[in-house]
Amino acid sequence: FLTARANAVFANSYYEGDLAWMDLDAPVEITIGPYETYEDGLFGYKAAFESFVTAIRVLKGDDVAAGFTAGVRITPIEGTEIGLGYRSGIEHDLDGEIDTPTGSIDVDYNNVSLPEIVTLGVRQRITNSFRVMAGAEWANWSRFGTVEVEGGPAPFDLQFDYEDGWFFNVG
Repeated sequence: FLTARANAVFANSYYEGDLAWMDLDAPVEITIGPYETYEDGLFGYKAAFESFVTAIRVLKGDDVAAGFTAGVRITPIEGTEIGLGYRSGIEHDLDGEIDTPTGSIDVDYNNVSLPEIVTLGVRQRITNSFRVMAGAEWANWSRFGTVEVEGGPAPFDLQFDYEDGWFFNVG
């Protein structure tokens, strides 16, 4: 990977380096050259050259938890259907490990809160063979804030601070 990226800087040809980066599977990633290549269609100029080192930590864990799903579908008028669904959030306390560049550490992840999801869908019949549909889905990822990790050299918190997710569709 590093050789392909270094050669790319001098040859101004980044395809091989990009392929090598996509195949990279290592606990430490070193990036040299244009990490994001924005190509000018006329001259082929690149927007930025960068170099950095990324240490990757892989979290693994096992747990079993239960939640529930509920939904309702109504037909307020002939040809119109409205559906509302809910999937509950699930709380996990995981037993697992963190893979670091220096090895694996056995840990417990406490209070891992997966989001509840609310889905709304509308289907309208226009003719017997044509319908229009639209939907929206909200996932409460903001509840996935801090995960307490116990074990290893010292307990610590993983701070995620995700924002809620939205998905919309029309068809």
